[in-house]
Amino acid sequence: MENTSSAAVRSLWPVWGLGVVLVLSLSAEIVTISLGIIPIPSGYWVGFGSSILVVIGVGYVVRELLGSGFSTARYLRVNQWCFAGVSGFLLINVGFMTALPTESAFQVFGWSRWAIGFGGGIGLLIGLFEARAIEREVTAEPRPAGRAPSRA
Repeated sequence: MENTSSAAVRSLWPVWGLGVVLVLSLSAEIVTISLGIIPIPSGYWVGFGSSILVVIGVGYVVRELLGSGFSTARYLRVNQWCFAGVSGFLLINVGFMTALPTESAFQVFGWSRWAIGFGGGIGLLIGLFEARAIEREVTAEPRPAGRAPSRA
């Protein structure tokens, strides 16, 4: 299996794609607010600021994964953890959004962006920790003399 940087980047497209979507979303929200198109919902800046931290965290995880030398087989699990985090956290927050009153569609959009970012970020961290643990286990397993460690 390919173990190059370009293969890693291709394998991690859902992860860095999440970061790009979050940055574009935050940028669009800033433009919308600065043009005065919508009023700022209460509590908005807390979610906005914490989403910036998530974007920084996604960048950190991508950098760690690309510099780790992991087998590209690990990236599939990282992507799965990311998707599971996004799905689970968004589903829980959609339930909250239907039960709690929201001020506007803009607030629902911001809340959804926040839920996607945090769910994906938590999934990424879990995926990174799992990938590190598996790689440690694979490199620590005894192997017959003359055989390279398996990278399954």
